[in-house]
Amino acid sequence: MTVREAADDWLAHGLDGRSAKTVRKNRDVLLAVLAVIGRKRLRELSTAEVHAALASAAATRSTSTVAVAHNCLTRLIRYDEARDLVRRNVSALVDTPKGQPGRRSRSLTLDQAVALRAWNSEGGRCRQRSRGTAGRVSRSGRAWKGMFPP
Repeated sequence: MTVREAADDWLAHGLDGRSAKTVRKNRDVLLAVLAVIGRKRLRELSTAEVHAALASAAATRSTSTVAVAHNCLTRLIRYDEARDLVRRNVSALVDTPKGQPGRRSRSLTLDQAVALRAWNSEGGRCRQRSRGTAGRVSRSGRAWKGMFPP
């Protein structure tokens, strides 16, 4: 059984009770790892190969995505370990490499929030972006950019 076959089996049967969205997310996260080690026989998989696959994923993905991929790989090997298809979980022996920095936070900074409160207390009004959003600032910060009059 290859690592890709093990992953497909785990995604189909090892995530019983999970939503389709969770299964899809796990499948998508595993793609980068499976591109490197998917054809390798599960019993012959080494820690060096797991590390190389995770490092390859870390080159283009965020640290949190690499951590989720490593977690999924560890869980799928544990699933097959419980079914006596593999002797040991080599993924559990590897540390998760650091990936790329994630996206910048879209939340208001403390200075922006203080300025907004001061502006609102002085009688300023937020421009209405769409029906029902007057006076509210979206978490994405898009409302912040066009909120004050020019």
